[in-house]
Amino acid sequence: MVEARQERFVNRTGQFSPKPQKQWRLVTRLIRHVGIQQNEREASDVFWTPERQQLAQRAIEAINQELEPFGAPSLEFHPDQIKFVPQEEMWAKNARAQCNPWFGSFKVSYDYLDSDENFLEDTTHEYLHCSSLRLLQKDREGKLRWRRSGIQIYCKPLQGGISGDSVLFTDIDEGVIQITTKQILCRHFLLDRAIDWQGDLVVGMCEIISRVNKWCPSSDDVFRIFQTAAFGNGRLLELGRIIENTYGRGSLRTLGRLFKAIPHTDGYPNMFYSSEFRALMDFIVEPCAGFRR
Repeated sequence: MVEARQERFVNRTGQFSPKPQKQWRLVTRLIRHVGIQQNEREASDVFWTPERQQLAQRAIEAINQELEPFGAPSLEFHPDQIKFVPQEEMWAKNARAQCNPWFGSFKVSYDYLDSDENFLEDTTHEYLHCSSLRLLQKDREGKLRWRRSGIQIYCKPLQGGISGDSVLFTDIDEGVIQITTKQILCRHFLLDRAIDWQGDLVVGMCEIISRVNKWCPSSDDVFRIFQTAAFGNGRLLELGRIIENTYGRGSLRTLGRLFKAIPHTDGYPNMFYSSEFRALMDFIVEPCAGFRR
């Protein structure tokens, strides 16, 4: 039986202390009633139909069932958790939904709500972000800073020309969410949905890792290690070990730097033709060179 995960703080010494679940639920409920604009309330009245509320509740039940083996805390359904807004209020031009995983709330663009299937996919995706691990860290001034969100790591500036605060493994975290969303929709709603390039990269990495490491019987076993890091106790030791066994010592940091260097702002398809993206792909497929000989 997997021990239930708790939201945690990490202090400057690296020690963990549990954050009471009651406090987490209180913060979640309070934040949903802060900053809600009148146009969001009116839009929610129009787009938040009883059928979609039922779909959202079924999505939560499916997520709780799928993530229970990893020790993730159960989600609770609250209608105020989802806000419907126009596309111009989204953080990215083509984003259909955006999530604040710490506060457990998210926005859905009603410009993309052309079907209940799209709503279900977006809702499941964002609920999974809300279910992922969250760690905060107190700095020397006593202020709280992000430390972890799922597999993402918030860290100091990296060497190698990357300035400012760095967030590592964002694309890997997004890929894990995409694949888990696809699995839930297929198993519980009989929907077959496509995954984006981040999900394809994670699938490819799992295949390569399973071929190089004979103790991993299948790529599904490797992917469960990724899921444990995202939704479980948050320890990256096992994930880091299989990556370094596959790509060599220090490869986890190298992989983070290569993902960070991708020019995401160039958009599609320009990003895929960049030298940074090619360098990432060369690094990922390098362990397969021996199999091609």
